[in-house]
Amino acid sequence: MNIFESKYVQVNYNPVTNSVETIWKDFATSDEFRKTIDIVYEAMIKNKPQNWVVDFTRAGVVAVKDQEWFYNKVLPKMARAGIKKAPVVASGDVFSKMHSDEAKRHMNRMGIESRYFENRQAIEEWLLTGNLNQEHPRAGKFNTFNLF
Repeated sequence: MNIFESKYVQVNYNPVTNSVETIWKDFATSDEFRKTIDIVYEAMIKNKPQNWVVDFTRAGVVAVKDQEWFYNKVLPKMARAGIKKAPVVASGDVFSKMHSDEAKRHMNRMGIESRYFENRQAIEEWLLTGNLNQEHPRAGKFNTFNLF
């Protein structure tokens, strides 16, 4: 079920996996990023999913101030809203990977299990079966520089 779409992002609710899905299509400005995350959070409150699927393949770099806002203001609310898993299709961009690694660390500290996958099909398999056969080779590795 489509919740929101712009040239930057698509936000869906998937009842099969009980997930809010955020599929980044392009680099988003700070305002667009924050607007999207607010929409995602509202969808979590409305639909009560246990999972948040994020595809960062085409997202570009998220500004440091927006990362801090997300980690400190939004992520705790998402955890309280009941999100248990946050699988990610990570971008190939090194700076996006560093943001993804940092976000993964913050999520795991808040009790949200986050893992990297090659594609959304592998994520769906994991959410439905628990099968980790297609987990991305970067999974579990936090060997990035902390820029924050």
